[in-house]
Amino acid sequence: SPILNLGIGLAMIDTEGFDKNQTIELRDKRSNLEANITTLPFI
Repeated sequence: SPILNLGIGLAMIDTEGFDKNQTIELRDKRSNLEANITTLPFI
């Protein structure tokens, strides 16, 4: 299920987000996930 995978991905990124040494790649992944969430249709 895409929604389940998206939730797991966000949880992983939020956990890693507390690392002061987070990479630009990690921030890019967060931005992409947030952009995808805003375009999800409300069912």
